[in-house]
Amino acid sequence: VKAENGSVKIHADGVSAHAASPMDGNNALTALLVLLSSLPLAESKTKTLLGNLVKLFPHGDYCGGGLGVNLEDEISGKTLTLDLFKLEDGKMSGTFDCRACNSATEENTKNVVEAKLSAAGFVTDGSPLNPPHYVPKDSELVKTLLETYTDVTGEVREPLAIGGGTYVHHIENGVACGCADPSVDNHMHGPDEFVIIDQLVMSSEIFALAIVKLCGK
Repeated sequence: VKAENGSVKIHADGVSAHAASPMDGNNALTALLVLLSSLPLAESKTKTLLGNLVKLFPHGDYCGGGLGVNLEDEISGKTLTLDLFKLEDGKMSGTFDCRACNSATEENTKNVVEAKLSAAGFVTDGSPLNPPHYVPKDSELVKTLLETYTDVTGEVREPLAIGGGTYVHHIENGVACGCADPSVDNHMHGPDEFVIIDQLVMSSEIFALAIVKLCGK
């Protein structure tokens, strides 16, 4: 906290993390909102809305519990985080990231969120809920990719369902095929992100063999 010319500046440091796994980080924005809403400020619409935001996006809640959409199913997880926020001249605007689970629909997710926000005094921009993307693990494509991974590495792995918006989200029956070593933390989308050259070479071998198997049938 720094006082300057009669004003007070508050700087909040968080820990960055991928929006698909926000529990690995610490959201500086929601922490700052908790602090601001707890200050003995004069009663006003702005103070009321800040308090409402804290209830809708509680610090440490990464699943949408405050918005009433804490949904989950066996094949996919879910995350919901408030990531961007602006308060200027009495006007508020913000953006939250929702990686909804496979069972999410307009009725049980989008409509619920909009109703909660409206009741708290906020207006949404009508952004659509993108449909979930899921390919069964017993499909020929997934089984071939896993088989190829084992052929090259000698390791048996299970496929993963993640909340990341990969390049195949809008490709029917498409899956994202990666080959990173799960035991290596390469700081994905974070500071000092890196890749191991030997893994890139191994990836090329996996991709080439998978293409031969899939296209040769």
